[in-house]
Order: sequence, then structure tokens, then C-alpha cells
Amino acid sequence: MNIPAIKKLCMEAKRIYIMHNYSTREHWISDGSAAWLVDEGIFVNEDNVLPLFDIDPTAKKVPHVISEAVPSEKIFTRDRCQDEELLEDLGAIWCAGELYRALRGKDGMLFICIKKLKPVRADGYCEFYMRRSGGKRFIAVYGDMFCSALLAPITGKLAEGIRQAAVVIAAAPVDMAGSEAAPETAEEDAEQIGMAELVDCDLEEVFPEDDE
Repeated sequence: MNIPAIKKLCMEAKRIYIMHNYSTREHWISDGSAAWLVDEGIFVNEDNVLPLFDIDPTAKKVPHVISEAVPSEKIFTRDRCQDEELLEDLGAIWCAGELYRALRGKDGMLFICIKKLKPVRADGYCEFYMRRSGGKRFIAVYGDMFCSALLAPITGKLAEGIRQAAVVIAAAPVDMAGSEAAPETAEEDAEQIGMAELVDCDLEEVFPEDDE
């Protein structure tokens, strides 16, 4: 668990959700749009989360702390779910001042915010799976054999904006020996090359090691 990275994201969101899976004795920390698994042996509650994050409770900017049971024990688990769907990782795209990861599954193209992956302990490589519960979708992130993060996919106008930016990038002519141009439609191009024009970023390059 990368405590400085989780702290930074929760401070930006101005909230800390502590989520308890009592059936598995797992604890998750969330900023409201992503949740990260707390390492085994660490018990987190409303009383100790601020000291854990080295946050002064008397400071002016203190995130709101909420503690609750997980909404779905089948979703909030580090173990693999029987019906989860492996998503194709298409790469990364810069849009609206933020870096996003493009994924593709049975529902089509999805996007997640890459900075939410910083707390995940991985050697620059992750696998992404779709989990569903009560009509909601969650992206399970595996940095190793266990799920260590759950992210809500980007929705609404922002998702559509990222999708349009991806189509524009994919539609740009590709100068490979001067023989390849864009197909007739941008959407056809995006499907054919599988978003090959997106940046294939390394997490260590995107997030250099720091203490904050």
C-alpha cells in the first residue's frame, strides 16, 4: 500500500472513505471514485487513519472521514471473482489536462484516470478486469495475483470527450514509410488499429518515485 499516494488522492478529493469487508477482514481506503486495498496486518478506522496519513486533525484542510461496510462483499475482495471479465488494455491518452487509460471489453471502450493507479504496487504492469454489482461497474486492478484497487470508469461528458479525442488521434494519418494514410472514417480506423496511436506509458515514467 502506497500511503503517500493514497493520502494525496484523498486530500484532493477532501474525503477518506474507510470500507470494511467483515467477511474477509479486508479493509479498503477510498477517495470516492477509487478504492485501494489496505495491506494485511494493518487495521484502519476513523480514529487512526489521520495519524496513518500523517495528517494533523487540527489543520485547516482536513479531509472528511467516513467509515462504512463495503456495499458489495463480492466486489470488494482481493480474490478473483468468478464472472469478472478481462479487459484489453489499449494504452493511455492525454485529454483535458489529465492522463487516462483506455480499456476495451464487451461493453465497448472504457476509461480510467491513470493517477488513480499510483497506489497500486506493480512493476509497471497491471491487468484490468470488469466487475459488476447492482447495475454498477468497477474496474478491478491486479498488480500481482491479487486485486489491489477498484476504480469507477469515467462516465458522462468527460468519457465522451476522451472517446472523441481518441478517435481523432486514431484518425490521424500514420506516416510509416510514407505509404499509410487514414481510413475513410475515424471510427473505422480506431477499430482497425486498436488505438495504436495512444501512448503506451510506463507507470514509473508517469509517476516518478517521490515521498508525497
